[in-house]
Amino acid sequence: FHLGNPTPVRRKRIILAALGVVIVAPLLFVAWLLKTEAGASFTWRQVEVAAGGALSVDAVSGTLLKGVDLEGLVFRDEALELSVSRIGFAVKLGVLPLSLGIERATARTVRLAVEPAAETGGEPVDVGAILEQLALPVVITVDDLVVTDIAIAAGADATPRIVERAALSGSLHESLDVALELRIPEGETRASGTVGLAAPHALAADIRFDFLAPQPIIGEASIDGNVSSVEVVANGRTTVEGFAPLAVDLRGRIDPTEFAVDRLAVLSDDLDVSVRGIVGWADGLNTEGSLEIARLEVASLVSAWPPGYPVKGELEFAYSPGNLMINGADLDVTGTATQVSADLDIDVDRSTVDGNVEWQSLAWPLDDPETAIRSPAGELEVAGQLEDWRATGELELEAQGVARDRIRV
Repeated sequence: FHLGNPTPVRRKRIILAALGVVIVAPLLFVAWLLKTEAGASFTWRQVEVAAGGALSVDAVSGTLLKGVDLEGLVFRDEALELSVSRIGFAVKLGVLPLSLGIERATARTVRLAVEPAAETGGEPVDVGAILEQLALPVVITVDDLVVTDIAIAAGADATPRIVERAALSGSLHESLDVALELRIPEGETRASGTVGLAAPHALAADIRFDFLAPQPIIGEASIDGNVSSVEVVANGRTTVEGFAPLAVDLRGRIDPTEFAVDRLAVLSDDLDVSVRGIVGWADGLNTEGSLEIARLEVASLVSAWPPGYPVKGELEFAYSPGNLMINGADLDVTGTATQVSADLDIDVDRSTVDGNVEWQSLAWPLDDPETAIRSPAGELEVAGQLEDWRATGELELEAQGVARDRIRV
């Protein structure tokens, strides 16, 4: 039996059939992946293989299109361990443009343990390199991911940080755009932001927060820059025992190794102070800066201090692990001629202090010059334990009916 050469019509049918197989087979495969439980299980096995054994799950049920559930998800590597008791989501595919949508996503009982880079022997995380790896030829969107019961611990002995609920929406294409809501035991925060996937990785975010602890504070912040350096502007209101409600205003810049505070101002009816300085963490926590006191109503803190005699002045400070230095502290008591200056070196680890204090026109009580004990001048050297220090030096004393005398202590 011999078919002979196919006719032109038959040849066209064969070609069309072959093209149909080429076109339809992938579509059928995709439909199998999305619409069957076997397809969902197959997809997850490929994910586990790609993760090199770091990722596992106890059970997979459902379909990617209508909703898949993963039970007992665990991810481990040398830097972190993540476990999720259950995570569920559905997938939506788009063609123009090519897109992958994650919908109806939920997760519960999330535990994350992170080892600091110093403990793992690793290098600091290169955020830019990670972002560049996220640049994919497909648009990825996440709609309303809700995660409940989250505990995060940094280090094996660290107390876990609890997040009661997190809600996230976002997209990933040329940039990572995220809207996030967090509820923790101390309060709530809402944030929205964007970061570019290509260098220099432009970054912008707006944040609103409302916390009850450790001190009640409500406010907002904005961030603008890139992953290497961002400008921060924040303001809020808080309360501190003894003071009227406080307004807080912050301006500064954050880069990978330090936070440069251009101005941190705290203002209320009885307090007006501002701080400038740098907080660094490249080699342990270090900070240095200056404090300007435009008004401090000491009567709000010390019951024996009469109202109407606020303190003003300035000082410079520096802190390195275990040591606090206060230099050039110059303070004046408004409404009097009293001036006090001090330099102190405090060893925090050993709880010791070493320094000197000088004053002029000191008097007490402030509001009763007729009965006040006055010290026109004095200078003391201070040394010893913070709870048991000694002072040596000279001071002048005088009082009503008592001649001035110089005393050595």
